[in-house]
Amino acid sequence: MADAYIVDTGVFLRWFVDQPGYEHAREMQDAFLRGQVMLETADFARIEVAGVLRKKGLLSGRLIACMTQSSPNWPSIEAFPFSPPT
Repeated sequence: MADAYIVDTGVFLRWFVDQPGYEHAREMQDAFLRGQVMLETADFARIEVAGVLRKKGLLSGRLIACMTQSSPNWPSIEAFPFSPPT
C-alpha cells in the first residue's frame, strides 16, 4: 500500500512555479505519478491553484475552466470538503 500525504495548495503550486521548496514538491509529484504515494487535499485546492496561476500569468481561458469545474480531472487525488471548526 502506498503512503498517503495531505497536501495543501502550496505543494501543488510548486509543481508549476519555482518557489522555495519546489524540489521536494516535484519529488512528491514524481512519486505520485509513479503510484508510490497517494495525495489528499481540501476540495477548494483546485480553485486556489487556478487563481494563483492565473494571477502569475501562467494559466488562462480554457485551462482555468478545466481546473475549476466541479469534478476536475485530478486523478487519484482525493478531495475532502472543508468544514471550518465550530
